[in-house]
Amino acid sequence: TPNSKTTGPGILQGFEKNIYTEQISFDNLKEYLNTFASEEKIDKKERKRRAKESNSKEESGNPQLGDILLAKTFNVGVDDFQERILDDERMALVHITQGGEAHPLWDKLALHYNHILSLATFDVTDDEELKYATKHLGVKNFPVVKIFPAGEEKFDTPLKSTNIAEAKEEIYDAMPEKIMTVNANTISMFFSASHTKKIPSICLLHNRERMPMFYRAIAGHPALKDKVNFGFFPKPTADTITQLGLPAVAKFPSIFAAIAEEQDGEPTGNMQIMQMNQDPNFYTALQFAYQVGNPVTEEQARQSQQGEATLVGELPKYTNENFKELCASKLGACVIAFLDDGPSEEAQAKMADHLAMLTDLHKKSAGQAVRYGWVDGICQHNFASKFQVSDIQIPTAVVYVPSKDKFAPLIGTFDASSIESFTGRVLRGKVIPYDINETPEPEDIDCSTIFRPGDQVADDSGLSEEDDEILKEILEEERKRKEELERELEEEFGSKKKGKKGKKGKKGKKKGKKAAKEDL
Repeated sequence: TPNSKTTGPGILQGFEKNIYTEQISFDNLKEYLNTFASEEKIDKKERKRRAKESNSKEESGNPQLGDILLAKTFNVGVDDFQERILDDERMALVHITQGGEAHPLWDKLALHYNHILSLATFDVTDDEELKYATKHLGVKNFPVVKIFPAGEEKFDTPLKSTNIAEAKEEIYDAMPEKIMTVNANTISMFFSASHTKKIPSICLLHNRERMPMFYRAIAGHPALKDKVNFGFFPKPTADTITQLGLPAVAKFPSIFAAIAEEQDGEPTGNMQIMQMNQDPNFYTALQFAYQVGNPVTEEQARQSQQGEATLVGELPKYTNENFKELCASKLGACVIAFLDDGPSEEAQAKMADHLAMLTDLHKKSAGQAVRYGWVDGICQHNFASKFQVSDIQIPTAVVYVPSKDKFAPLIGTFDASSIESFTGRVLRGKVIPYDINETPEPEDIDCSTIFRPGDQVADDSGLSEEDDEILKEILEEERKRKEELERELEEEFGSKKKGKKGKKGKKGKKKGKKAAKEDL
């Protein structure tokens, strides 16, 4: 519970821990939780009003829970600081501490930027780390938050602000300018630049002068480097939008893309306009930009119509050799289907249906930041268990976001519409995912040696014929006993429908029922 007087490292600062030690029951928990409840009751209309007000705030200032959970903060040390911070072209905030003492603004910064920037903690615990922090990173006082802007040439600056509003301005100003601000007179120049560079353009139309922070972060994302030309059009009038031939804007902010049309590899001078239909935030806009920057070519579209490989290739079976290349090292999400590739006719018939469905979904994902693949979940039992998938759940799927070390098991039936809908909900931050501690990999294993449910066990128990007969007699006795108990229970429950019995009779029946349950 919030308590401004409480201090402690990280998220514990400003909160008081309360431990419940009584017996777990509905009434007990209700009474306990009511002691912490707010005296102000918020009705449904007020909740909707507050949610609408929160979503309309500049720069998506209150990220959705799903967005925050899909992001990841990580720890760095002397050995990997160069690789994970300095060599990474993404913008990073690094929380440098000594002995775990947190910077007073770090938790708020992590909440605000955890879905946009790379966030890391460097905790100094020995002389080597102290030397690295002071000499290489120029740290004079602990704790401190250092800003490492995006780009190949990294430089750092310590956060100077002491309040969150000023800190946000510092970070905003540190983002590199990679976006052209346009108006009615200069937007033609913006399109011409795209023709010259031979890359598509994306433009954000906003009813405010200030460029949203998430858009600046996307423009500096390494996955879109030299693939998209970014523009920003503040306060365009309805007449200007119509004159430019742009899509009508129902609400701001709105994003559209302009792609130069080609014929025989040469530009025709015409532009194809695409409008983003989702509400812009960091993830939806990044996915849209990624799709625009990696378009499906005419040849790939032709192959898709003929049922051949598309941009994403054939539906892969994930193995120990290809999983990292095809999924774990990629931007976006992987949908991993866990199937039963057993040798029986029934299993193979189901496999054919499942693979056909997944192949259709895989082809539809061409050019998007989602990839589909499958594994033999029965064979790859250990791999499946890391995603909380057991044999009895197969067939099923999980949505895995490798860059964030997060996954979400499929909720719903194993069919195309459920998988597609669930994947979209995960990417929009509507599903709370789980952490995965380490990058999972399928095992290098011979699946033909795996025992599967329904397989016949070979008669290698070593029992003699006499032992076998005794075992059969025991099983037959158990079968008869079970049938007798089921008959008694049926008679008991059937008698209750005929009318009420006396108290003595009821007690006798209850006793009989209890004894039957114990026998079962």
